[in-house]
Amino acid sequence: MTVQTGAQRQLLFHDDFAHGLDHGRPDATWRPRDTHIGAGGDGVAVRTADGLVVVPKGVHPRTGEPAFTLPEGPEPADAFLRWTAYLQATASSGAPGFDTPPDRTLTVEAELAVRAYGTCGAPASGAAADPAEDVRRGAGALMTFDRETGMVFDLCLTGSAVYALYERLPRPGTGDRAFSVAVPLADVRPGRPHHCALTYDPAAGVVHWAVDGIRALTVGDLGRQQYDGVHVLWEVPGEERRATPRQLAVGLTTMAARPHGQGVRLTVRRVAVHSTTH
Repeated sequence: MTVQTGAQRQLLFHDDFAHGLDHGRPDATWRPRDTHIGAGGDGVAVRTADGLVVVPKGVHPRTGEPAFTLPEGPEPADAFLRWTAYLQATASSGAPGFDTPPDRTLTVEAELAVRAYGTCGAPASGAAADPAEDVRRGAGALMTFDRETGMVFDLCLTGSAVYALYERLPRPGTGDRAFSVAVPLADVRPGRPHHCALTYDPAAGVVHWAVDGIRALTVGDLGRQQYDGVHVLWEVPGEERRATPRQLAVGLTTMAARPHGQGVRLTVRRVAVHSTTH
């Protein structure tokens, strides 16, 4: 349902999770993603006084803290996402997401809190000097993505830092360069909420990342890698081509590579999507 909130701005979606995560029905608001761990992935979502809380299905045998499920063998390539719930919205193109016409900007915002457990078991990598900062150790995120172009724009909270995740996922047969880049934006207050917002302006060809009301990063020339060195999580060689997403889909996720006993507690107070005319 679209609610008119002013001459220039439309509220397209809002969820404060007053009744928990609405899922499991054909017309439900959210759709959890199944993974190699099983139905719904490696997460349990419950409503609390603080908001929607997502924790891994397992606990550390020694500490009793939340811990991602340890793999029994080699994990598939997409195992980085441990628990994910997608907002069920369909753009006019038929692809998942909300329309992003050139005369409007699309903003996705959420109030997120993250507390990480057991992330200091090995040296940090990439841009993170502190193991608790490393996105690959464990993070909770507000995600936006476009399956048509492969573009991903996330706001990730680790145990001590907020990152912008800027990606182009591999798409077989395109020959496009694919990459994942993590840029640190701000410090995290563990367990305390941060206001996170992503704004896509298709006319300008830019995405803005904002944390607690402060614009922290702007990336243009979308589809090109832009960053190198310590910011790069992975990359696949190919031709760099500009991307102009016609829609953006929305999700919530927890993530970690190579679980070794660590875990993440993600708390979500609300998620909202709105569109604004230029």
